[in-house]
Amino acid sequence: FFLSSFLLEVAQMPATLAGVIILLAECIDGFSDPVVGKLSDETRTKWGRRRPWMFIGSFPLCVFFWLLFFVPPLDVYGLFVYYLLICAVVKF
Repeated sequence: FFLSSFLLEVAQMPATLAGVIILLAECIDGFSDPVVGKLSDETRTKWGRRRPWMFIGSFPLCVFFWLLFFVPPLDVYGLFVYYLLICAVVKF
């Protein structure tokens, strides 16, 4: 919800590109969720099925969440690629 406002007001991206970023990130999320769900269902450790995934995923999530709200000095299309990659990783 706040990502669109951030992309429009802080990153100064055109509304069309901000919408495409969110749309593509959601589409990537739609394909990756079943894959990661199956992998986590098949994981068997002494800590359980989900805890290793949450522990390992928490560190990259912190880094990429910070990068999500960082505005690099790029042109509009550079920002588009940057935020598309970061949003896809955060949604993953």
